[in-house]
Amino acid sequence: MNKFLLNFHTCLFVLLPITLITGPFLSDLNLILFNIIFLINIFVFKRTDLLKNNIFRIFIIWYFYILILSFFSDDIYLSLQSSLFYFRFVLFFLGVYFILQISNKNLFYFFLTSLIVFLFVIIDAFYQFFFLFDFFGYEYTRYRLSGLFGDEKILGSYLSRLLPLILGLIFFNREYINKFINYEIVFNTLLFLSGILIYLSGERTAFFYFFIIIIFTILLKHNLKFYKYLFSFAIISIILFFSFFYSFNKERIIDETTNQIFKMNTQKFVNSEGEPYNVAIPYAIFSIQHQALYITSIEIIKDNILFGIGPKLFRETCKKEKYQTFHPYDGSINGCQTHPHNTYIQIFTETGIIGFTFLTCIFIFIFFFLLKNIYGTWQKSYTDNQILEIYLLIGIFITLWPLVPSGNVFNNWLNIIYYIPLGFLLNSRYRLSNHTDKNL
Repeated sequence: MNKFLLNFHTCLFVLLPITLITGPFLSDLNLILFNIIFLINIFVFKRTDLLKNNIFRIFIIWYFYILILSFFSDDIYLSLQSSLFYFRFVLFFLGVYFILQISNKNLFYFFLTSLIVFLFVIIDAFYQFFFLFDFFGYEYTRYRLSGLFGDEKILGSYLSRLLPLILGLIFFNREYINKFINYEIVFNTLLFLSGILIYLSGERTAFFYFFIIIIFTILLKHNLKFYKYLFSFAIISIILFFSFFYSFNKERIIDETTNQIFKMNTQKFVNSEGEPYNVAIPYAIFSIQHQALYITSIEIIKDNILFGIGPKLFRETCKKEKYQTFHPYDGSINGCQTHPHNTYIQIFTETGIIGFTFLTCIFIFIFFFLLKNIYGTWQKSYTDNQILEIYLLIGIFITLWPLVPSGNVFNNWLNIIYYIPLGFLLNSRYRLSNHTDKNL
């Protein structure tokens, strides 16, 4: 029975990359089953020690904080929809940590599944680009290459958010890969193809994430040496090629961003009484709609600065007349949607300055920890596990980067992607502290 539970738990972990591309239902179902089996395994294998680490304690404090906020919010039921079961993501990254501790083979199996799924997503997207529809019949629309994600338009987000984990796992498993093909070819080819597709997806945030990944890869000293510079140059060249022959991608990613930075520094809005007013936003890099959301959020924050309005309540609070932001171009209420489309602004609006400070401190810690690790590769010898850890930190870093639009903080699908690297990072820390060698 014990072996069956362990194998079932491992299967759910290995199948996770597949469920992520099918949509929220299967990925959420996988998460629920994964957590249930994990809780059973904790007691079966007497691994309550997994709960005795600082990262778990920090996130438990965070969980109870947002839970309390929900109970004191204006709409308890709606707010609890986001906060009550948020602990499942805490259990999730601990479950990943548990599975990886059991055997390095589990890490390798996850890597194989991830690589196959990642390559399938890439092939499907290129097929859509050349034939105007993908394997599942989704059409290629102007600006937005979406691949098998169809109308969701998250191809760029998926590739950019999971790319650091994939690259780190390629490096970690390079000895095995080298038995079949030079790992550098796999590493750089994946980096190259992902960059093209992220650009063609038209997702500016994803393209910015990819740019960050490239910068850190260049800064990192490892055995790629000349190849990483060659492929970085190749990526830039091919993007310039697509910008010339497919100008609509250039218009969206480059021209729109440039115009917003230099031509939209002052916004004209109309209040609820029809009176015009100007809002100065220096060097605005987001759309008018995003800026309207942020202005609305700021107004809400002013009235709820300490504890916020409660998780998931932006969608209701922004409907209040005192917070409505009108834009004269189309007369619509652009400042009210399901969430503010920025992680830090959403956290500040819904959890107050306490939640905002908590998130900011984590980002600062991750940033300096990442720089310290990269600097360390130039000062002394390094292991494959240390390189993997750096790419895990890169993945967490881009997730926490504050100056870009983002999805809903409490979105199930996004949180699975957010928390995967954390489980791997815990295992990496464990390996480094115990000087564990790989044994595939």
